[in-house]
Amino acid sequence: MSRYRLYFDESGTHSCARLETVHERYLALCGVIFEESDYRAFQTQWESMKRTFFGGDPDEPVILHRKELMGKSGLFSVLEDEVMHRKFDAELLRIVGEARFTSLITVIDKAGHQRQYAAPMNPELLT
Repeated sequence: MSRYRLYFDESGTHSCARLETVHERYLALCGVIFEESDYRAFQTQWESMKRTFFGGDPDEPVILHRKELMGKSGLFSVLEDEVMHRKFDAELLRIVGEARFTSLITVIDKAGHQRQYAAPMNPELLT
């Protein structure tokens, strides 16, 4: 019998207070499911890639947050160099492209949700 690893995370904000921009309007929930052996192979490559580009400490692993990556801030300032940025993108796509996993994603349009339902439930209340 196989063992599995499941990881879930969100992108966007669960708040319905402000919905003017794309970053505020949508909430995405994403999950990935790995068989244990496939996860081990992926994890080895993933951590090696992060150390290669951003350094880091095994006791404090580098976390790839979209906002900091896109802003090329902090540890990710090395991506200001266009050659380094292209190498990082290529390596990231290679590792994810070769990985064996199942992904699940759902996106909530919070503005559409509020328009469609008379008394919409705020996703913030579900946490």
